[in-house]
Amino acid sequence: MVQPQVTKYYMGMALMTALSRQRKSKLTVTAFLKEAEICRTTFYNHFPDGICGLYRWLLEDRVLKEARETFEVGQWQAGCQVIIDFIASNATVCLNLYRFSDETERRRFFKRFAMDILDSFLLQHREQLTQTERDCFIDFYSDALIGQLEHWFESGLKLPKEQLNERVTFNLVHLQQLLAVNQ
Repeated sequence: MVQPQVTKYYMGMALMTALSRQRKSKLTVTAFLKEAEICRTTFYNHFPDGICGLYRWLLEDRVLKEARETFEVGQWQAGCQVIIDFIASNATVCLNLYRFSDETERRRFFKRFAMDILDSFLLQHREQLTQTERDCFIDFYSDALIGQLEHWFESGLKLPKEQLNERVTFNLVHLQQLLAVNQ
């Protein structure tokens, strides 16, 4: 690992530690820098767009990276499980990130996650759907998946992860069965 990646990784771990201790109302750059024992220049050299950039990098590096590896081989259900397990295992961290992120950034992250799942799901059914059908499918179901995730977060992650996974995958599993019958 080269030095910039080590520093980013350290800051990501420091953020996980800071956010895992307790529910916070906010986390300022100043408070984070003090806790992580790094200087402002180092922080902004790695994350020019500030703390939101660190949040985004952490989620991309820790969550989506692993999930994408399963999506790329067509294992969309396993990818869903990776993300849901991460959120459930790091509930305080994820709830803090959810509260700290602005709605636009949060929806962008959820949209990437949902589109990754749906792209993986549709890999097996490329020949059966036109591009227009595919786009409509992704648009509709990505909003449905985002709604499930937002509901889970708004309820404080109270729903057991197994039930959320069932909700996320239920329609896709049935649609997959229908598409398989029509092949």
